[in-house]
Amino acid sequence: MKRAIVAALAVVVVASLAACDPYGPSGQTDAVDIQVVVNTDGSTTAQVFLDDTAVRSDAQLLAWGHAIGTRLFPSATSLAVRVEPNGAGYPFAVIDAPDVYEPGPHPRVSLDTRDAVTWILAQDAELVDVYVDAPGIALTATWEPSRGQDVAEWAWMDVADAADAPVGVVVMSPEPWIGLLAVTLTALGVAALIGAFVVLRRRPRRHRVIAITLASGAFVASLAVLLRGGANLPENLGVAGVASNTWVEVAAIVTALAVLQIPAACIIVAAAASQRTPSTQQFVPAPGWPPPPAGWRPPPRWRPDPSWPAAPAGWKFFADPAEERADGQTPPS
Repeated sequence: MKRAIVAALAVVVVASLAACDPYGPSGQTDAVDIQVVVNTDGSTTAQVFLDDTAVRSDAQLLAWGHAIGTRLFPSATSLAVRVEPNGAGYPFAVIDAPDVYEPGPHPRVSLDTRDAVTWILAQDAELVDVYVDAPGIALTATWEPSRGQDVAEWAWMDVADAADAPVGVVVMSPEPWIGLLAVTLTALGVAALIGAFVVLRRRPRRHRVIAITLASGAFVASLAVLLRGGANLPENLGVAGVASNTWVEVAAIVTALAVLQIPAACIIVAAAASQRTPSTQQFVPAPGWPPPPAGWRPPPRWRPDPSWPAAPAGWKFFADPAEERADGQTPPS
């Protein structure tokens, strides 16, 4: 049995290493994928995946990257092309164009892939898949061939003719206040959850209403952030030019915490709501017993002194100070 397990693990390891071979055959020839990503800082990144098994070396990938980059971004003042070692198991080229648009109130990005697709098809590629991603903010887009106008992701599959390659314009309308509000609400939600946890831990019964209120506020804040777009909201700050790309990334990480705040708030509310209210009943000694200290309750296995008079039949040893006793028994004071 152990040998069978070891053999199975060896097969899995070998298969995984073969799948991750950076220069192994892709199983799908004569196709090229171009993924264009419009960043929040005015730059644009394009990733070029070559499925043609004849194209394997880094030098060839760099050459393809330069050729495609100059055709995708003809107005860019500079291009940086590099090779990433592993994209779905194979190396791919990355093209960085730093100045495709100017961040501001209504930045505009024009993209014409026809020249790049023409060059790719001339290299004996049969099909080209083109993907375009934009920041997840308010925008409008006009494409030929037509695609959605108000979404942030577009795809044109199996382009076999350059005339069918996408050309269009994306106009973004960033709202910086939404990004700032998302980060602020998320940060306040985190603070509220920490406060609720501290209150629940130190004063679990007396102040559980405070804990529930704080956790509920964190829940509402995080839900509002997620319904508006979640971690995409800080991208408004970068596209508008009011924050650097680094700050946008940090803000996106902070805003992503809203996803975790909802279950955390629910757990705290459930824990606080399930706690029982402490009993207000006090110990009532039987007639002739010495009066106990205020708030005293018998510990486990406590027994009265045998020298004390026996308690009357039916005597209730615990009562609420404000309770009216119908049996004539004197409530504690």
